[in-house]
Amino acid sequence: PHTRMTPLRSFSGLAAVLLVVACLPSARATLIHRYSFTDGAKDGAGSVDGRLLGAGATITGGELVLKNERSAYGDKVACLEFAGPVLPAGGTSASLAVWFTAKSIGGFARVLNFGDSEGTEGKQFLYFTPCTEEGLARVAITATDATAKTYIDFDALDDGQSHLVVVVVDGATQSLRVFVDGKEPRPAQPLGDNT
Repeated sequence: PHTRMTPLRSFSGLAAVLLVVACLPSARATLIHRYSFTDGAKDGAGSVDGRLLGAGATITGGELVLKNERSAYGDKVACLEFAGPVLPAGGTSASLAVWFTAKSIGGFARVLNFGDSEGTEGKQFLYFTPCTEEGLARVAITATDATAKTYIDFDALDDGQSHLVVVVVDGATQSLRVFVDGKEPRPAQPLGDNT
């Protein structure tokens, strides 16, 4: 299935750069994808280009702009869809870094949304939202069941300021970590069955 960087509710924001670094069992950390949005949605480090979906998705001045001010849950929204899997099969660790600005977004709008986070059973996903319905930011991952996800909540990031968020799935320590503007706002969480 395609992988999307998809806001699911109203969202007005941008991503200037998206980086994906993976560590395969027998390799060192390697930059495998880079989307700087200076040449459309071309992958500057790999071969998985993105394509814009929805009327509110544009690339302007090296920034991916996703305007979904009037989108409701379940509506087709502006997003970036990748032509194939972005996270490699067989990898044990990955880091996703995204520079973004979000303002006035609805609960659970997604800056990153890999996999299928709708429903509960048999779902595999990784997502980052700058603001939940409870007014917190969240990074979450699951291997099989949305109700058994591993997640980290931290202060909301829908303040109209530019932020760097790095999501780390650490296979060596079997933990989920998040860094915001160079700092870890909450301790790492054990992945458990989501390893």
